[in-house]
Amino acid sequence: MSGCSRLDKEIAVRRSSRITQALRLAKHPMLRDQIVLIMLSFGVNALAFLFQFLMARVMTPTAWKDTMAILALLTIISVPSIAINTLAIKMSGELHIRNQFEDLWRWITRTIGLVLAAGAVVAAAFALLSGWITEQLQLEASSGVLVAGLACALLLGSTVVRGALAGVRSFVTLGVISMTETLTRVITAVVLVTAGFAAAGAVGGSAAGAFLFIALGLAFLRKRRTPAPEQTSSNAELPQWTEQARVLTISFGLAVLFNIDSLIVARFFSSEAAASYLAMGLIGRTIFFMSGPVSIVLLPHVIRVYTNRNSVIPSLALALGLIALIVTATAISILVFPTQIFNLVFREGYTLDLSILSIYAVIGSLFAVNAALANLLIGVGYLRAWIGMLAIALGLIASLFFLHDSLTQIALVLVTAVSISVLYLSAETAIFLRRTATKSLAQERS
Repeated sequence: MSGCSRLDKEIAVRRSSRITQALRLAKHPMLRDQIVLIMLSFGVNALAFLFQFLMARVMTPTAWKDTMAILALLTIISVPSIAINTLAIKMSGELHIRNQFEDLWRWITRTIGLVLAAGAVVAAAFALLSGWITEQLQLEASSGVLVAGLACALLLGSTVVRGALAGVRSFVTLGVISMTETLTRVITAVVLVTAGFAAAGAVGGSAAGAFLFIALGLAFLRKRRTPAPEQTSSNAELPQWTEQARVLTISFGLAVLFNIDSLIVARFFSSEAAASYLAMGLIGRTIFFMSGPVSIVLLPHVIRVYTNRNSVIPSLALALGLIALIVTATAISILVFPTQIFNLVFREGYTLDLSILSIYAVIGSLFAVNAALANLLIGVGYLRAWIGMLAIALGLIASLFFLHDSLTQIALVLVTAVSISVLYLSAETAIFLRRTATKSLAQERS
């Protein structure tokens, strides 16, 4: 009886510990920000879905394929926007947690100036190479490429502002401005496409939305002088240019994984086949888009927690748990009703391939995990993953230039590369957590 009693007590203690841990996660300060941004992002995603829906309905399949190819090219050429955004979150989060507001404003304005200058160079290059780009991507007209040059500069600038808002943890403002930007994008694109500007009109909508985002975001950040909720005792230096370059490289690797297949398909396949593949890819990427806010919120919170010398494990566990819930619900909806969803979004002229859609559902899910792990490593400043992510990205590019016999083969090559990146980032995360635990244990013993 005593043995049973001890066993019951041990079970009760373990259950109590698990309940306590669950309650701590439920009260985790990151959870409120996660819920706020997720709810607002639903509105942004709904408007983005409306944009894709209207473009697919208003434009011909060829024009829509041209639009997606140009947008994919913009993301890659922008060095890319996801990399700039991640760096902006990292730097603004570091400055905000130290209450260095004037330095934060100077960093934002200086960085926007640099990226706008880089965007102007890209715009000039687009204008000079518009004919060659049009031929390589098999576009109907070069006008979309010319507009893309302007859009490139504005999108680069908007990603800096977007990252800064996330870094200072103004998630309500970020969500509201994002909804305003996307609504502007939809209205402008519909008006221009209806007027006959095709892909150029759709890309022009993105440029208009980005310009509005920059204006509204800078107006808010200029007035922000609120101290961070907690002071930090850390004397650690801010990330230097070498660390910032590594952040960009990690994010660049993720962006290549996310976009390169769109360019390969546009280059090597017919307009009809490419349009259908991109349509299925869009639906699969929805899984990542739905969970995207989780990773955005995770990065500034990890910076805050790690700077104050607390464990990042609860933040990571909460983020992965939310991602699992969102990814599972979205993937099930897509895989249970694939035909209905595809026909709802896309009209005649697009062909559904269930195998490719299923592969892309896996890709979208893995993208979500990739983003969370990368942001954790960036937040704590454990940046040696830049080497592995760059190698994976370059390996994917090389593989796709040789392995593109069919659309299914491209999807399989992509899911393989994304799977490798998840395993790699998981290993790097495990190594970091183990080193941190060992260091903490050594300090306690000393």
